[in-house]
Amino acid sequence: PAGPVEVIANHLEFELVFNTGIAFGMLDRVDLPGKAWLLTGFSAALLVLIVVFALRARPLPLLTGLGLTGMLAGAVSNIVDRVAYGYVVDFIHMYAGNAHWPTYNIADAAISCGVALVLADSVREWRRIPGAAGG
Repeated sequence: PAGPVEVIANHLEFELVFNTGIAFGMLDRVDLPGKAWLLTGFSAALLVLIVVFALRARPLPLLTGLGLTGMLAGAVSNIVDRVAYGYVVDFIHMYAGNAHWPTYNIADAAISCGVALVLADSVREWRRIPGAAGG
């Protein structure tokens, strides 16, 4: 593939990376037999858990619903890549000076934002419980 394409000078570039690991390149350099299928199975199991949680937690608060949707969409996208290619295609590389964020894709961003929304909504709901700290 061609080299990186600078989008915002000294902060953002698009660079094609084939990630055989999980989000943000974690486990990319770990060599396991059948790693692609193991990670695909793990992701599929998490998808099932998210769907079961969403179905049992009716009615679903808005932020939690949006967060779960982002997590599901991102996980499905990464599973499709992994099944089709044996790896996930990452391309967003953010950095400032010598500080670099691992290269990721839109699916990873959707998963991360989804987790943040679910956690934020959980804290908000927890604070509403009588006797909870700050509630």
